[in-house]
Amino acid sequence: MVIATEAQEKARDIIRADLDAQFRGKVRFGSIRITLRLGLDDEEYLDVLVVYDGRREDLEAQVLNSLYERIGDDLRVIGIDSNPSISYRDKTEDSEWSEPVRVSPFGQ
Repeated sequence: MVIATEAQEKARDIIRADLDAQFRGKVRFGSIRITLRLGLDDEEYLDVLVVYDGRREDLEAQVLNSLYERIGDDLRVIGIDSNPSISYRDKTEDSEWSEPVRVSPFGQ
């Protein structure tokens, strides 16, 4: 499956709005990069890399995990059925050599 550019833009807007609503300016979010990939069982995943500006401690795992369901529901409304897999990278470490901070849904 290929995600159209328009759908990617809508997905970015949804993700940014949900993050901004949860963090209310405590953490600022920059670029959001979206890539589609197949999992081990050929299940489609939406890899999302969010660049943030703030302290790593301010990215509360419980808040980030609570976003998965809401973001997934909002993405399905625009026709994206792939499961989101979201990782976060500090803007000061945003390069191809940086390792993103991964937060597993439901603390797994």
